[in-house]
Amino acid sequence: MVLDLLPLHRLWLRFGTLPFAICFVLLWVVPSERNFNASQMSQFAYYTIALLLQDTAFTSIAIPYLSPTPEIAQDYPDRTSLASARLVAQLTLRFGKR
Repeated sequence: MVLDLLPLHRLWLRFGTLPFAICFVLLWVVPSERNFNASQMSQFAYYTIALLLQDTAFTSIAIPYLSPTPEIAQDYPDRTSLASARLVAQLTLRFGKR
């Protein structure tokens, strides 16, 4: 069962990263750099839409990344151990680079 779903997870991860990266950049781009007459309402609308797109793109990556855990480990203690090991590895790699 796990082997049947892994290509679908990889597909979502592969094709979800580019929209996520683009939306992340859009969050930091100021739309009024060339035109300083942009109203606050138009900037608010721009950032609201950019944030909604970025959250949607993040969801398209996060769900396939986290969903194989219950498929790999069938019972609660194994799922907890797997999730804990994943979290420890993430924290180690994140803070170990300093």
